[in-house]
Amino acid sequence: MQTIIPRTAPHRTAPHRIATLSLQRLAKGFPIIALTGPRQSGKTTQAREVFADKAYVSLENPDEHEFAEHDPRAFLNRFGSGAILDEVQRCPHLLSWLQGMVDERGRMGDFILTGSSQPAAQPGGAGSPCPHLQHRGNWIAGFAR
Repeated sequence: MQTIIPRTAPHRTAPHRIATLSLQRLAKGFPIIALTGPRQSGKTTQAREVFADKAYVSLENPDEHEFAEHDPRAFLNRFGSGAILDEVQRCPHLLSWLQGMVDERGRMGDFILTGSSQPAAQPGGAGSPCPHLQHRGNWIAGFAR
């Protein structure tokens, strides 16, 4: 009898499982988790799979982007159970508002941020509105005060 070993789906590779476990672990110890990296590298897909219970909003959507720019408090207040904020580098000023919100709420894994790698927009990087946040690597980071 011949044994056929099915190919592993690309999204179920060992690095994917490691990233999933890392995200789950970080969400237990940090209020904000960020996934950064090059465009089309699977950040959004990974975040939506791991945090499927969270609301999702893309800041590439012109209406959402405009709302976030003009009334960041109201924009963030919509997410009582936290959210995945995709392409957050488009609205870096949201990080200051987000910092205050998570400080008040005190919940771990509250917000998940994704963004393409752009040094000026990375949390904790040059020009960041939240320089005290630590950015680890170029893939996953947990933020704490």
